[in-house]
Amino acid sequence: MSSLLQITKQQLRITQTSNLLATQRIGVNGNFSIPWTQVTWSDLRKPLYSGIAAALYLQYVVDYHRTAIPNSINEQGQFWVDRFNGKMDDFLAVMNLKEGEN
Repeated sequence: MSSLLQITKQQLRITQTSNLLATQRIGVNGNFSIPWTQVTWSDLRKPLYSGIAAALYLQYVVDYHRTAIPNSINEQGQFWVDRFNGKMDDFLAVMNLKEGEN
């Protein structure tokens, strides 16, 4: 997988073509001067591009499925596993690091 945040080629295509994200793509171009429909999958090796792709895809999932991001850490982890092909242990490890900062 080329993307830092585990975005697949299909997920990238969704962020580039879904009508649900038209306004967000305009915002990406206006705020970052990145014409999102021209981004390639290999561009997702750049942290900024990978982060934008993940944020756009997350917005798509929420809008398309008319759902919300869960509140509990375990449910958020499962949400991430189901939609971003991640591993629950990795998600929980990052959350534990974050909690240690407080």
